[in-house]
Amino acid sequence: MSTSKEEKFVREDGPVFLSGNQAYLRLAFEQQRRDREAGLKTGGFISGYRGSPFGNFDTECKGVESSLNERDIHFNPGVNEAMAATAIWGSQQIDFFEGNNFDGAFGLWYGKGPGVDQAADALHHANLWGTSKHGGVVMAVGDDPMSRSSSIQQQSEYVLSGLCIPIMHCSSVQDIYDFGLIAYQMSRYSGVWVAVKSVSDIAESWYMVDIDPKRTETVLPDASEFVIPDSGVHTRWPDRSVDQDERIVNARLPAVKAFTKANKLNKVTLDAKQRRVGIITAGKSYLDTLEALDDLSIDESMRDELGLAVFKIAVIWPMEESLVREFAESVDEILVIEESRPFLETQVKDILFDMPMDIRPLVMGKKGRDQQTQFPSNGELTPALISKALVNWLKPYKTTDSMTQWIEVLENTDKQLSVPRNTVERTPYFCSGCPHSSSTKLPDDSSEQLIGIGCHFLVGLMDRKGTTYTQMGGEGATWAGASPFLGNRHTFVNLGDGTFYHSGSTAIRQAIASNINITYKILFNDAVAMTGGQSFDGPLTVEGITQQMHSEGAARIVVVSKEPEALNKAAFAPGTDLYHRDDLQMVMKELADTKGVTILVFEQTCATELRRRRKRKLVETPKKLTFINSRVCEGCGDCGVQSNCLSVQPLETELGRKRVIDQSGCNLDFSCVKGFCPSFVTIEGGELAKGSSVNLSDDVFATLPEPTPKPLDGVFGSLVCGIGGTGVVTISSMIGEAAKAEGFASQVLDLTGMAQKFGAVYCHLKVANNVEELNSTRLSIGKADLLIGADIVTSASDEGMSRLREGHTKGVVNSHGIVTGAFTRDGDFSIPVDDMKQALERFTGKGNCDFFDSTKVSETLTGNTIGANMMLLGFACQKGWLPVKRQSLEDAITANGVAVAYNQRVFKIGRLMAHDPDAVKTLLEQGATTPEWEVLSATTDELISRREADLVAYQSKSYAKKFTKLIDKVREAEAKLAGDSDEITQAAARYLYKLMAYKDELEVARLYTDGTWANEVKENFSGDYKIKFHMAPPLISKRDPITGQLKKREFGGWMLSALKVASKFKGLRHTPLNPFGYSAERKEDKELLKQYKAVLNQIITGLTEENKEVALEMARVPEFVRGYGHVRTESVEVAEGRWKTLDNHFKNPMKVIKVKTGTTA
Repeated sequence: MSTSKEEKFVREDGPVFLSGNQAYLRLAFEQQRRDREAGLKTGGFISGYRGSPFGNFDTECKGVESSLNERDIHFNPGVNEAMAATAIWGSQQIDFFEGNNFDGAFGLWYGKGPGVDQAADALHHANLWGTSKHGGVVMAVGDDPMSRSSSIQQQSEYVLSGLCIPIMHCSSVQDIYDFGLIAYQMSRYSGVWVAVKSVSDIAESWYMVDIDPKRTETVLPDASEFVIPDSGVHTRWPDRSVDQDERIVNARLPAVKAFTKANKLNKVTLDAKQRRVGIITAGKSYLDTLEALDDLSIDESMRDELGLAVFKIAVIWPMEESLVREFAESVDEILVIEESRPFLETQVKDILFDMPMDIRPLVMGKKGRDQQTQFPSNGELTPALISKALVNWLKPYKTTDSMTQWIEVLENTDKQLSVPRNTVERTPYFCSGCPHSSSTKLPDDSSEQLIGIGCHFLVGLMDRKGTTYTQMGGEGATWAGASPFLGNRHTFVNLGDGTFYHSGSTAIRQAIASNINITYKILFNDAVAMTGGQSFDGPLTVEGITQQMHSEGAARIVVVSKEPEALNKAAFAPGTDLYHRDDLQMVMKELADTKGVTILVFEQTCATELRRRRKRKLVETPKKLTFINSRVCEGCGDCGVQSNCLSVQPLETELGRKRVIDQSGCNLDFSCVKGFCPSFVTIEGGELAKGSSVNLSDDVFATLPEPTPKPLDGVFGSLVCGIGGTGVVTISSMIGEAAKAEGFASQVLDLTGMAQKFGAVYCHLKVANNVEELNSTRLSIGKADLLIGADIVTSASDEGMSRLREGHTKGVVNSHGIVTGAFTRDGDFSIPVDDMKQALERFTGKGNCDFFDSTKVSETLTGNTIGANMMLLGFACQKGWLPVKRQSLEDAITANGVAVAYNQRVFKIGRLMAHDPDAVKTLLEQGATTPEWEVLSATTDELISRREADLVAYQSKSYAKKFTKLIDKVREAEAKLAGDSDEITQAAARYLYKLMAYKDELEVARLYTDGTWANEVKENFSGDYKIKFHMAPPLISKRDPITGQLKKREFGGWMLSALKVASKFKGLRHTPLNPFGYSAERKEDKELLKQYKAVLNQIITGLTEENKEVALEMARVPEFVRGYGHVRTESVEVAEGRWKTLDNHFKNPMKVIKVKTGTTA
């Protein structure tokens, strides 16, 4: 790895391992160096706006800003893309003003596809004005053709060509670097801005870049071919728009074509001895085509036999004619391969239109010979799609066994993927503790909320009534057009603070001018969270927003905050109100009743950014942690509903599914504590215990044999599947670094999209002996030699499994069922782990995929789940599935510099798991003991006896005997049926116990004070801590004025003493002396128990073969009776309704009438 942030940008010998973003940035350093060598005193100006695939470009710039400044290269990120383009336009005009002591300034604009759209007017003007002689402008344009992290799919060439901006399309990170440097020379020669476009697969990949200056040496067109007109091509003052337009058409664009021709930028890259057929392609599709040719085993000798040549277009607009004509004259047929709409194809056909018929080749593209569509005009191409089209196209010439076999692999993969299977999708979600989990809530009576661009865009994937969205900066303006036809009613719209500063304030101005009824919820989270937590590109404060909105004419302004006391209300605009976020529902209802445009500023720092700042010691970490008493927890899921947080995880126990806090992922928001349940406590002043006392000294690993690396024969492909934000990309980067250290070529593509929000991540890694073998950045169908499944959900997805091949792919997968965002809305949601295992084994072949719960192993042996992924890498290394040495991987872990000792240890644990899983099992047994109720009963008898014993502790022996007496009767009734099933007995035992051991105040007191919970706290926390309880005792709690529900309060340590006293009065539970027995909730508990006993007696007396299935359902109904207070009441109502329905089915079961066949009338 680099010894400094600057090294990869300033090194003069290569190759250099760069990401696509870094390759664009290195252009500025290299151009300035070359200018200095040429005797030119130039500076540089970089501006643009972040957004995938340039989400981290500004972070890269900030990291080397001092080095940029030393070279007179100024990084000035734009407020938006249009302002950035305008600023760069100015860098080309320094000769117009006094005081200039530079020969010129080169510009670098960066932005994603929608940014090109947003900046179109500025770009059009700037390009018409042109560039200076020693300046030049390169545009780093990033398209997201599958809108993985965008609101629309993108194909920027149509817009760029409409603005008369030449376009170079990159097929690799190497192209980004080469084309970028060539583009500066083209821009200076022709006086135009030049776009260097790449798609996400290229801009977000990593590659060993050859930085030899000879690769990008250019020549100027010979005077016999082209002469710059007297009117010139460079920017000037004064100038007129009509003259600018004339020069674009008659001087500048012809100069671009002449430069392209002189340097043969569009050229044949793969040739045949005697050409017959040719492929024309560009960009990502070029390497996808090479990958397809390789998959089909069409090598040099086969190309000669076919007469197949490949022509790569670097400058896709304006397309230089003579080079294309020259290629066309040498072939009989041309196949144009490109993504999205036909851009190259139409130009090629135009160029060849007037060729004589006897030499004009047949040109195909989106449609084949039969005029049927062979390539889609939307989305992206893949090597698989191209392979199928190539075989069909080449059929008249030759079809080989290799071609047929590969098509069979592709078809078999499609067939296997079409087999129905139990699966779930891992969609992006709010981070743990995300402010948007609170801020995007709506009043219960609201019809909808309009979706904004940013993290809150994800409400469209949640049950939050999100309806429609706009472009960035248009939030709410659509309501001006819809409102007059909807009775001018009120709605809400979300607007991020970054979007507000970018362009969203204009939308608010439009809403005010339109006099519509709308509340803008401006979500101020103090960071541009969607793209990596960057700071704003200028000053923006809560106070400033209130002042601006007041001056714009907002009808009312309210600020809501998690910590209102930290804000300076005196600096707010006049009339601005300030509330705690707990009052959000009340505030929204008031704003909904206010006429006009109202503003709600929700202030809370981005949870992920806050976590970063805490790690860097920039802000203080609260000495406060949340803990759930799982025995008190009813599994109702209200904590998930209130917090919408993925750190509230399921905990499977003997008494059903409960909840547990994932302390490794928790971002200390504490919204989960609002769940209406007394099981939550906060531990204040302490810290998490440092893990178990398992012996993990070097002696444990002393017997590990040295693994033998996998021989590198051709290209090695690895797929790492996981969850965003959990360190998945580190795994592939470690392999890549190890490969680089051993002299191999490597290429890494991290397909993240919106995965930074706990969505799916797919890391494609290729290792080869030389870069020429690597081709497409993404693994082709069935080409993964190794699967490292950090998450079984993403591993078992279509995207993951399509890369696997039976008998070829080896795999190691974390079998831990990490829940998706669906769990926050459905407490019964679970990951079908066993089904996913079967699917993965079907794709890899039996015995080729290993599974173990690396999350549990990591937590038990190290006290933290973060080591789960590195453990999988160690496993793969020890199995000999990687083409790199163990030492190289350990060196890469060390060089990474992050938690080195910890990662080295879990890497070794993974190796030990591969070599001797029994040894790891022994270590696990030394770890933390499993709590009693997390051990599941093995038999029905054990299930009953455990509950009987607990009912004694709950109340008395006589009370427990009532339980066993009734269950014995159920068992006797079930035994009379055919077969030996005891499902009804099991269900009756589970749920009779549940309703008999209802959690009243006395039982909650017992479960806090019998010593079990206290021991769990001691195991999980250390230090001098205090415990706070969060409860809503009915006798002393107030009700929420909006919902009418009891409000929870925080109680100090004295509550534990009160609970100890209360626990001693369980004998009063069923007597008139029980002060808690008169509440509506306790009466409800007793009535429900009475109903269930009646149901069981009904089953005992009326159970038959015909109604046994219904009886089982009736016995299981209490499973869904959960929670406390109003939450429990709602579930009781559902249960009672279910019983009424099942009662009719039980009494009148559907009868199956058997009809004899084979008779005649």
